[in-house]
Amino acid sequence: MKLFICKISVSVTGIADVYIDTETDGGCVLFNESMIIPPHIIIGINGIWANVVDTLHHEILEITAADMGIRFKKTDQIGDGKLLFVANHDEFVEWSLRTTTAFLQALPFLDKAWKKYNNQKLKNNMQGLPNRKRIIKTKNK
Repeated sequence: MKLFICKISVSVTGIADVYIDTETDGGCVLFNESMIIPPHIIIGINGIWANVVDTLHHEILEITAADMGIRFKKTDQIGDGKLLFVANHDEFVEWSLRTTTAFLQALPFLDKAWKKYNNQKLKNNMQGLPNRKRIIKTKNK
């Protein structure tokens, strides 16, 4: 299930919508060629927190690079080894700043969504298990 969580700035004038996908553990950027709606970043949250955060970082790096014009397609296909990123040092500094700004905008929303989803997943996995109460012994004085 895909759910909207926030909007982030990827440039001075551009924004992107960030969605979570509760059924996957990867991510992607969907660019809208007509620019009627902002691009979408989709982050799979069905995995460990470190991988979810890494995926967010990766997709924001990619969308900001595309916005800056430093992301190039080596072929018409998308996939491993099909993209090339070229930046001089000043562009790299700008890329880093934009990525960090967008990342910090999205992270609290992603954190909240991941915790909510994983708490619900844990509850669902616990259904049907016997209810074991914890017994606490106290000393009588």
